[in-house]
Amino acid sequence: MSLHVLPAGTDVAEMAFFDTDDLPMPTTVDREVIEALEAAQRLISLPTGSDGSYLLHLYVDETIPADIQRYCATSDAKAGVFVAVRGHVAFGGLESAHAAFEPNPNVRSDATIPAGRYDYRAFRTDFPEALVRAAMKVERTAAERWISRAPGFALLTAAGLAIAMLAWPSPLAALLVMLAGVVLAIWLWRSPLASELRTRREAAQLDFPNVVLTLQSTPRGPRAAVASTMPG
Repeated sequence: MSLHVLPAGTDVAEMAFFDTDDLPMPTTVDREVIEALEAAQRLISLPTGSDGSYLLHLYVDETIPADIQRYCATSDAKAGVFVAVRGHVAFGGLESAHAAFEPNPNVRSDATIPAGRYDYRAFRTDFPEALVRAAMKVERTAAERWISRAPGFALLTAAGLAIAMLAWPSPLAALLVMLAGVVLAIWLWRSPLASELRTRREAAQLDFPNVVLTLQSTPRGPRAAVASTMPG
């Protein structure tokens, strides 16, 4: 049993989970190729409706935790059979489903699971915005709360002063004030404390998948169950 957390992204408004063994070579993935992979039960298409970054929680022979399951939408859930030929799989933009893909963590994340045949269920999630915002508030001290706001405050203050100083005879002074504000904001943003807060936020974001996928090993033998049922 295992959980894989896989971030990826797309420029064609469609993600996919797929077996990466023996993928076709063309770097331009057309619909015919995708349909062939789907027919072979080696690809699950996951339309998103827009470009961007997405996060998958993959549960292999494991149930979805209750605190995730409650936010899984069932109205457009998918179910079927998925085959991992040798256990090498990936979650990525549909454009990455080819053998010539060059590693890019912003587009595709790869993983290894036991080779075999699985019943799958795929869900998009719908987390309340208030829940996500609360999780992103990772500041624990007054200093951390200050450093979170300081870079933006420095930029706004510098911009305000620069605009006010445009009325002065020398526009150069306004430019210097603005540049000073930018340098200060960058220095604050790169500080160790600010970096630590970004690391915490990134870790917190991993708890909110856009897509949840379960793979349940299909039992061998005459009693093998092929069909999978969707939760109500």
